[in-house]
Amino acid sequence: MFHGVDAPATVSTVLISKIESGCEQASSPFGTDAQLCLEKGYPSATLVALGLIALGYRVAWPVASIGPPAEQGSILLATACMWRVAKPASQALAAREAESLVQEEGQGALVLAEKPAVELFGLLCAEGRGEADYPSVSFYESTAYDSYRKKHFLDFIVPKTLADASASKSVDVAERVLVLWNALFIEE
Repeated sequence: MFHGVDAPATVSTVLISKIESGCEQASSPFGTDAQLCLEKGYPSATLVALGLIALGYRVAWPVASIGPPAEQGSILLATACMWRVAKPASQALAAREAESLVQEEGQGALVLAEKPAVELFGLLCAEGRGEADYPSVSFYESTAYDSYRKKHFLDFIVPKTLADASASKSVDVAERVLVLWNALFIEE
């Protein structure tokens, strides 16, 4: 939602918390758009510099352009927006523990510590990484997170590659498709 109406799937709303030095003259991407402008119903006649927008102001922003720059030595598989922490199914884990011949109490805490998951949207695989394996398939196959399979995939088919998991093949038309991702492999 932006200005009380549904925003296109390729747009997210963000709060400006900081503008990096040297970026003050960069333009707000939707300042001249009638629906996504800074002030509802009052689009600017010219592009609006980010340096003129007050910190803490809510603006519309293209989903495809949100994401960290790759750090030296890291391999960028994809960029995405993190929506929320995925909670493991505590009741399912407790039932599994009860059925087990070997009691393994505290599985919920162990899962959160060793295999924490987050829900991402707008996932875009990095150039040349489309055929790489989608690294979070095992989450959907685990007792802790299998309930997300039906929440995220209408056909219950978990993607096998990053291209399959991506919200789009093009940066210009990324959508809010939800997928799980290992929280240990996210760089801010």
